[in-house]
Amino acid sequence: MFLKQAAGPICVGVTLGTAGAFALGRLIQALLSGVSPDDTLSYVAAVSVLVGVALAASYLPVRSVLQADPARALRG
Repeated sequence: MFLKQAAGPICVGVTLGTAGAFALGRLIQALLSGVSPDDTLSYVAAVSVLVGVALAASYLPVRSVLQADPARALRG
């Protein structure tokens, strides 16, 4: 449930980031050495790492909260 809530902003960020990377890649094409501005492997690798980090950042706090005893947390 919590990961489904995190997936929305992650998808929006990936979409906007990829579109921005494609647009800016054309502008800085002269500065790229050995990589074309539309290198699919680079985009897939970057998106995979960022999505993995975002999902881990969403999952780890939820896991620790779900393992806590609610009665003990309410008592303070």
